[in-house]
Amino acid sequence: MCAETPRVRALDGTIDALLVSGSAKSITFRTLLERLERSDVIVHVEPWPLQHGRRRVGGMLRFVTRAGGFRYVRISLSVHLPRDTAVALLGHELQHALEVADDASVVDDITFEALYHRIGDTCLDAAVVRTYDTSGARSAERRIREELREFSRHLLARR
Repeated sequence: MCAETPRVRALDGTIDALLVSGSAKSITFRTLLERLERSDVIVHVEPWPLQHGRRRVGGMLRFVTRAGGFRYVRISLSVHLPRDTAVALLGHELQHALEVADDASVVDDITFEALYHRIGDTCLDAAVVRTYDTSGARSAERRIREELREFSRHLLARR
């Protein structure tokens, strides 16, 4: 990450610790951060106990605005999970942020939803909130989980 003004910005210490852990233990996670650093997308990551009705949601990406040559998105992430689970979910959401970064047509809520309508699968469709997921984000999360497990196995083997 860029030391002066990183594109991915933690809004509290818990999120910062997840970013550090993911960067140290997972090449996939680190690559997501590096690619976002080269984009015009600023990502704010906030801790949040996410729930829609009775269904718990681990993370969510929302489009915020476009200003000053940058597009801003916000990741809300449930941090009341085991650390590696939270890191993998954060990686999942970072992949979604990269999907936005890779599509210059996304400049507002309408084009944000159009992107996910085009590339995603509808997960939750309520009168107020519609959420999507993508195979890319699910794949990134799986790879990160595997890399975190391998990192832990490697540490245990060294003891």
